Amino acid sequence: MFDVDPLALPFEFQGFGEKKRIGCLLLHSFTASPSEVRKLGLYLRNSGYSGIAPLLPGHGSVSESLTETTWLDWYESAREGLLYLKGQYEYVVIIGVALGSVLASMLSASPERDNISALILISPSQHAPSSLIINLLPFLKHFKKDFQIDSEEAAARALKEKGFFFYSKRPTQSLIELYRIIGFTNNRLSLITQPTLIIYGEANLQNTEFIIEKMTNCPRIDRFPIEEGGQWFLLSPEAEIAYHRINEFIESIIEIKQ
Repeated sequence: MFDVDPLALPFEFQGFGEKKRIGCLLLHSFTASPSEVRKLGLYLRNSGYSGIAPLLPGHGSVSESLTETTWLDWYESAREGLLYLKGQYEYVVIIGVALGSVLASMLSASPERDNISALILISPSQHAPSSLIINLLPFLKHFKKDFQIDSEEAAARALKEKGFFFYSKRPTQSLIELYRIIGFTNNRLSLITQPTLIIYGEANLQNTEFIIEKMTNCPRIDRFPIEEGGQWFLLSPEAEIAYHRINEFIESIIEIKQ
């Protein structure tokens, strides 16, 4: 059992006015934590929305704890968040980042998707990995237990000083689980029927095109390209533009009395 870093704790916020009846589920990315979506949560709270940001199992402590979880654990945590919001609010909006976007898509395609009014994918990760990666990782895990980029280790230290928490290591076994859930979700994208907003940068363009092609029953897909995008986009100054677009999109879907 590993202790959760205080910077990585989940959070909940209560809205006000007409928007308080809208509950937002904020799902962070792989190896990150709710701190990644804290600024977005604050923006939504100040705009009147309610919501929660759960900590996905295996995240928020030490990277070794991630290897003790599977994609089913991550999904169940996201599902519990959805069920909680469905019991508390009239409308539910799911906002996912990278791995969080995969979980958000799975929830939106699940039998429990009623009451989900809108889906928002940020830096989506649903593009299928190559067969080489899929076949190589199970073999590689016996020789290389994790992947670490030196620049990310330095970034992790710098971001921690600013209140953000994520792992600079990616356990090989956990990467296998990540690709498993991506593959599982790809086969269900056609079941999504909620209006969808996709926020993406150049690094996520291929993923975005792949998702749009597969979401054949989605009545509305809005694209919002951003200049930089990529990992930790929500921690950048450019993210404020995306926050405003998210608010506009939700308002266009759910009737809100001003």
